[in-house]
Amino acid sequence: MYETSCNPNLTFLDIIKKAPNLEDIYLLNSKKNIIYEKTWIKDLLKYINGKTFQSLTVIVYTIELDVKNLVKFIETKCNREKIVVDLRFNIDLLDEDEDGQILAGIQRKVSEYFDDHSEEESVMEIGYDGVDGYERYSLEKIKKPKRPIIQSRGIKRRNFDRNLSVFIYPNFLN
Repeated sequence: MYETSCNPNLTFLDIIKKAPNLEDIYLLNSKKNIIYEKTWIKDLLKYINGKTFQSLTVIVYTIELDVKNLVKFIETKCNREKIVVDLRFNIDLLDEDEDGQILAGIQRKVSEYFDDHSEEESVMEIGYDGVDGYERYSLEKIKKPKRPIIQSRGIKRRNFDRNLSVFIYPNFLN
């Protein structure tokens, strides 16, 4: 839909519930007409049928992105040989993200799953609508994110022999 007017307003969920076999979604300039809930990516994952989805172009009016479910959607519902995902955040959200740290955090999370785009046909772009600086990612291969190493704070006892254990005590007598 481009430059449309709906009365009453529709939710993104209404659209995909009524048309679960969509292969392309192109929603620009829809702030007046289409309401995006925070669960819009989960809704895509739940209601889009098959594995033939090819194109998603939307302007989102909230500076949040459910990256894990977006990855799951791309992995399970999309034709990864040729998919284009263009996620644009409304330019008015720059007021909430003056230094760009929120967008940078989203892009950092996405880069845990996808490599930078080179020349593949399957691509995702994420950025502010009308502002240079979109990040491009290849959707051909999904990486497993590296898990942070959590260090144990407990004292470890090392057994050198079943009957012999070594403990190190601080010297309080000095």
